[in-house]
Amino acid sequence: MRIALIVGFAVAAVLALFLLPAIPQDPAYHSFADQRTVWGTPNFWNVMSNLPFLLVAIWGLRAVRAHSAFQQNWERTAYCLVLAGVAFLAIGSAYYHLSPNDTSLFWDRLPMTIAFMSLFATTIGERISMRAGRLLLSPLIALGAASVLYWRLSGDLRPYVLVQFLPMITLPLMAVLLRPRYTGTNGILGMIGFYTLAKILELFDHQIGEIFATGGHPWKHVAAALAMLCYLNTVARRQRAGNIDEPYPIAAPALAAQQAGDGEVAETCSGNWANSCGAQQCTKFKFRFRPRFAIHAKSAPSLLYDYYNPDANVVVAPVNFSVQSADGEATSAGN
Repeated sequence: MRIALIVGFAVAAVLALFLLPAIPQDPAYHSFADQRTVWGTPNFWNVMSNLPFLLVAIWGLRAVRAHSAFQQNWERTAYCLVLAGVAFLAIGSAYYHLSPNDTSLFWDRLPMTIAFMSLFATTIGERISMRAGRLLLSPLIALGAASVLYWRLSGDLRPYVLVQFLPMITLPLMAVLLRPRYTGTNGILGMIGFYTLAKILELFDHQIGEIFATGGHPWKHVAAALAMLCYLNTVARRQRAGNIDEPYPIAAPALAAQQAGDGEVAETCSGNWANSCGAQQCTKFKFRFRPRFAIHAKSAPSLLYDYYNPDANVVVAPVNFSVQSADGEATSAGN
């Protein structure tokens, strides 16, 4: 029901946006409050304030090899694309602010969409479905790039507005309504808060310029970089949801196998563990297989946890299986 609510909201936002007339690029967008030249650099502070993006992207590299930060390889790929988008945003935005116009703005917006869409896909994977996130990663990035190209060719900003703001609207909903796969929800909320601040600073650039010479736009860059820092730092430190130091106690399986007609039945008891009420209980895992070929295989660990109390959890250790030749007898044995 909660997932349906989020999907329904996203569909409604898409339909509502495309019912609107085309949104042209406002020429006044390129007129920033602070246009001073310092040390021969036009719009100095708007250019130099992009440096934090590059520093944040470099800082984010520390999580790339973290074992606990990613459950699947595609998540690491998506994270690297976020870093690449943020790093190239520093370059593209600096290039744009040296000579603000629609042509240079293209190179500011393109890396931004790569970062947005990669972050959107990995959040879908974390909060909704790993398979959905993996399958949507490439199409979402392609959609983001196409929205910028469409704007450049047609002058219509509607697809780009959707790409930029839909993730920032649905991310809080996913963070609040859906259970996380990892720890660190506060970091996600911090990212959303700083990005909201960045948009406010951008919107009131000239009003702030009446008080501070720099205006609001350079500080928009700083706030957006801090938003990404919140996210990257969360990824670097996150663990699978549960006890951080020892998330999943391993239970040594006591495997008992018995012949059962058309296949082999294996039964294992995970051992006692505390449920959400504090009571001790033994959980049994059963599975059936019909051997067709001679193999030596190893099962994946089986995770069981209480939905309302993730700290109450257990993993049944992997089990080795040995299946003899077709004319022999199928057997199974525990590790």
